[in-house]
Amino acid sequence: MKVWASFYGGSSYSPGEYEEFSSVDDVVREYGAALRGEDPDFPCVSKEAEVLVCSTDPWHDEDAYPFLVLKAGPRGGIKRERC
Repeated sequence: MKVWASFYGGSSYSPGEYEEFSSVDDVVREYGAALRGEDPDFPCVSKEAEVLVCSTDPWHDEDAYPFLVLKAGPRGGIKRERC
């Protein structure tokens, strides 16, 4: 299922642009290390970092709303919270 995701790294970042992915698992592979603060391409990521995931293209659907929020878990995993 195609999804669109936007990364927000916390107070040091502004919300990112939505990007298209082929699945939620692809989003986790792309941003998992950044959410855990382990990606050198995303320095200074805070604990409030999250990825918003939409099921429709927010660029073409003004009613698009995230159905899922990805966050770093307390033991190093990625939590998936439904909206």
